[in-house]
Amino acid sequence: MSSVKNNKPENHGAKWCEDQDDWLLNAIKIKDQEYCAKQMKRTLKSIIARLLKYAYIKIVNEKKNLEDTAKELKLDIKCIQTHFLYIAYRNIIYENKDINIVSKELNIDIDTINEHIKITNIKREEALKINSEKLKIKREEELIIEEQNNTQTDIMPYQPIILSEQQRNVLEKFKEGCNIFLSGEAGTGKTV
Repeated sequence: MSSVKNNKPENHGAKWCEDQDDWLLNAIKIKDQEYCAKQMKRTLKSIIARLLKYAYIKIVNEKKNLEDTAKELKLDIKCIQTHFLYIAYRNIIYENKDINIVSKELNIDIDTINEHIKITNIKREEALKINSEKLKIKREEELIIEEQNNTQTDIMPYQPIILSEQQRNVLEKFKEGCNIFLSGEAGTGKTV
Protein backbone atom coordinates (compact mmCIF):
# COMPACT_ATOMS: atom_id res chain seq x y z
CA MET A 1 0.00 0.00 0.00
CA SER A 2 1.30 3.41 -0.91
CA SER A 3 2.09 5.78 1.95
CA VAL A 4 0.87 8.81 -0.04
CA LYS A 5 -2.64 9.34 -1.41
CA ASN A 6 -3.38 12.50 -3.40
CA ASN A 7 -0.09 13.99 -2.17
CA LYS A 8 -1.20 13.48 1.44
CA PRO A 9 0.52 11.11 3.85
CA GLU A 10 -1.26 7.87 4.67
CA ASN A 11 -2.22 8.99 8.20
CA HIS A 12 -3.29 12.49 7.12
CA GLY A 13 -6.28 13.48 9.26
CA ALA A 14 -6.20 10.22 11.23
CA LYS A 15 -6.92 10.37 14.95
CA TRP A 16 -3.89 10.22 17.23
CA CYS A 17 -3.55 7.37 19.70
CA GLU A 18 -1.56 7.15 22.93
CA ASP A 19 1.12 4.91 21.36
CA GLN A 20 1.73 7.49 18.63
CA ASP A 21 2.01 10.28 21.20
CA ASP A 22 4.52 8.24 23.19
CA TRP A 23 6.54 7.44 20.07
CA LEU A 24 6.58 11.10 19.00
CA LEU A 25 7.65 12.38 22.41
CA ASN A 26 10.51 9.86 22.51
CA ALA A 27 11.57 10.30 18.88
CA ILE A 28 11.66 14.11 19.04
CA LYS A 29 14.40 13.83 21.67
CA ILE A 30 16.83 12.46 19.08
CA LYS A 31 15.28 13.21 15.68
CA ASP A 32 13.80 16.28 13.99
CA GLN A 33 10.16 17.05 13.16
CA GLU A 34 10.55 16.14 9.49
CA TYR A 35 11.84 12.66 10.40
CA CYS A 36 8.91 12.15 12.78
CA ALA A 37 6.41 13.26 10.13
CA LYS A 38 7.87 10.86 7.58
CA GLN A 39 8.01 7.92 9.99
CA MET A 40 4.50 8.54 11.30
CA LYS A 41 3.15 9.13 7.78
CA ARG A 42 1.74 12.49 8.83
CA THR A 43 2.22 16.07 7.67
CA LEU A 44 4.83 18.31 9.27
CA LYS A 45 2.01 20.64 10.37
CA SER A 46 0.33 17.71 12.13
CA ILE A 47 3.54 16.93 14.03
CA ILE A 48 4.01 20.58 15.03
CA ALA A 49 0.37 20.85 16.15
CA ARG A 50 0.75 17.74 18.31
CA LEU A 51 3.98 19.04 19.81
CA LEU A 52 2.24 22.34 20.59
CA LYS A 53 -0.39 20.38 22.48
CA TYR A 54 2.37 18.88 24.62
CA ALA A 55 4.06 22.27 25.02
CA TYR A 56 0.80 23.51 26.53
CA ILE A 57 0.64 20.51 28.88
CA LYS A 58 4.26 20.91 29.96
CA ILE A 59 4.11 24.68 30.50
CA VAL A 60 0.59 25.10 31.91
CA ASN A 61 -0.06 21.82 33.71
CA GLU A 62 3.46 20.72 34.64
CA LYS A 63 4.74 24.32 35.14
CA LYS A 64 7.83 23.74 32.96
CA ASN A 65 9.88 26.62 31.60
CA LEU A 66 9.03 27.97 28.10
CA GLU A 67 12.63 27.88 26.84
CA ASP A 68 13.29 24.36 28.14
CA THR A 69 10.01 23.07 26.70
CA ALA A 70 10.77 24.65 23.31
CA LYS A 71 14.20 23.03 23.28
CA GLU A 72 12.88 19.63 24.41
CA LEU A 73 10.11 19.54 21.79
CA LYS A 74 12.21 21.25 19.10
CA LEU A 75 9.69 24.05 18.73
CA ASP A 76 10.40 27.70 18.09
CA ILE A 77 9.64 29.86 21.14
CA LYS A 78 7.72 32.32 18.94
CA CYS A 79 5.61 29.41 17.64
CA ILE A 80 4.64 28.40 21.19
CA GLN A 81 3.90 32.00 22.15
CA THR A 82 1.69 32.47 19.09
CA HIS A 83 -0.14 29.24 19.91
CA PHE A 84 -0.71 30.42 23.46
CA LEU A 85 -2.10 33.73 22.18
CA TYR A 86 -4.51 31.75 19.99
CA ILE A 87 -5.58 29.76 23.07
CA ALA A 88 -5.98 32.98 25.07
CA TYR A 89 -8.16 34.48 22.33
CA ARG A 90 -10.32 31.37 22.13
CA ASN A 91 -10.70 31.14 25.92
CA ILE A 92 -11.64 34.80 26.32
CA ILE A 93 -13.78 35.38 23.21
CA TYR A 94 -15.50 32.02 22.74
CA GLU A 95 -15.46 30.52 26.23
CA ASN A 96 -15.92 33.83 28.11
CA LYS A 97 -13.08 33.14 30.54
CA ASP A 98 -11.74 36.00 32.62
CA ILE A 99 -8.69 37.65 31.03
CA ASN A 100 -6.89 37.76 34.39
CA ILE A 101 -7.24 34.00 34.85
CA VAL A 102 -6.17 33.30 31.24
CA SER A 103 -3.20 35.66 31.62
CA LYS A 104 -2.05 33.91 34.76
CA GLU A 105 -2.66 30.39 33.40
CA LEU A 106 -0.74 31.00 30.18
CA ASN A 107 1.80 33.36 31.72
CA ILE A 108 1.06 36.07 29.16
CA ASP A 109 0.88 39.77 29.96
CA ILE A 110 -2.69 41.16 29.83
CA ASP A 111 -1.63 44.00 27.50
CA THR A 112 -0.18 41.45 25.06
CA ILE A 113 -3.44 39.45 25.12
CA ASN A 114 -5.52 42.61 24.58
CA GLU A 115 -3.33 43.66 21.65
CA HIS A 116 -3.66 40.19 20.11
CA ILE A 117 -7.46 40.26 20.53
CA LYS A 118 -7.59 43.71 18.91
CA ILE A 119 -5.45 42.64 15.93
CA THR A 120 -7.33 39.36 15.47
CA ASN A 121 -10.70 41.14 15.54
CA ILE A 122 -9.51 43.67 12.96
CA LYS A 123 -8.36 40.83 10.69
CA ARG A 124 -11.69 39.05 11.15
CA GLU A 125 -13.61 42.23 10.31
CA GLU A 126 -11.50 42.74 7.18
CA ALA A 127 -12.13 39.14 6.12
CA LEU A 128 -15.86 39.56 6.71
CA LYS A 129 -15.89 42.78 4.65
CA ILE A 130 -14.07 41.05 1.80
CA ASN A 131 -16.48 38.09 1.91
CA SER A 132 -19.43 40.47 2.11
CA GLU A 133 -18.17 42.39 -0.92
CA LYS A 134 -17.66 39.14 -2.85
CA LEU A 135 -21.23 38.06 -2.02
CA LYS A 136 -22.55 41.49 -3.02
CA ILE A 137 -20.73 41.36 -6.38
CA LYS A 138 -21.95 37.80 -6.98
CA ARG A 139 -25.54 38.80 -6.21
CA GLU A 140 -25.27 41.83 -8.53
CA GLU A 141 -23.98 39.54 -11.30
CA GLU A 142 -26.88 37.14 -10.69
CA LEU A 143 -29.38 40.02 -10.87
CA ILE A 144 -27.87 41.24 -14.14
CA ILE A 145 -28.12 37.74 -15.64
CA GLU A 146 -31.68 37.39 -14.33
CA GLU A 147 -32.60 40.76 -15.82
CA GLN A 148 -31.05 39.77 -19.16
CA ASN A 149 -33.01 36.51 -19.13
CA ASN A 150 -36.24 38.35 -18.28
CA THR A 151 -35.57 40.91 -21.00
CA GLN A 152 -35.01 38.17 -23.55
CA THR A 153 -38.26 36.50 -22.49
CA ASP A 154 -40.14 39.81 -22.74
CA ILE A 155 -38.95 40.23 -26.34
CA MET A 156 -40.68 37.06 -27.47
CA PRO A 157 -44.21 37.87 -28.62
CA TYR A 158 -47.09 36.25 -26.76
CA GLN A 159 -48.70 33.47 -28.71
CA PRO A 160 -51.81 31.79 -27.36
CA ILE A 161 -51.68 28.02 -27.06
CA ILE A 162 -54.06 26.32 -29.42
CA LEU A 163 -54.94 22.80 -28.33
CA SER A 164 -55.67 20.04 -30.79
CA GLU A 165 -58.96 18.13 -30.47
CA GLN A 166 -57.11 15.22 -28.86
CA GLN A 167 -55.45 17.58 -26.31
CA ARG A 168 -58.83 19.21 -25.53
CA ASN A 169 -60.35 15.75 -24.89
CA VAL A 170 -57.50 14.86 -22.48
CA LEU A 171 -57.90 18.22 -20.68
CA GLU A 172 -61.65 17.59 -20.22
CA LYS A 173 -60.99 14.09 -18.82
CA PHE A 174 -58.40 15.64 -16.42
CA LYS A 175 -60.93 18.24 -15.25
CA GLU A 176 -63.43 15.42 -14.61
CA GLY A 177 -60.90 13.82 -12.26
CA CYS A 178 -59.86 10.92 -14.42
CA ASN A 179 -56.41 9.41 -14.07
CA ILE A 180 -54.39 10.14 -17.17
CA PHE A 181 -51.18 8.65 -18.53
CA LEU A 182 -49.53 10.57 -21.37
CA SER A 183 -46.90 9.08 -23.60
CA GLY A 184 -45.51 9.93 -26.98
CA GLU A 185 -42.43 10.86 -28.90
CA ALA A 186 -40.64 14.16 -28.42
CA GLY A 187 -42.46 17.16 -29.84
CA THR A 188 -45.93 15.60 -29.86
CA GLY A 189 -47.43 18.12 -27.41
CA LYS A 190 -47.35 16.23 -24.08
CA THR A 191 -46.17 19.29 -22.13
CA VAL A 192 -48.91 21.59 -23.38
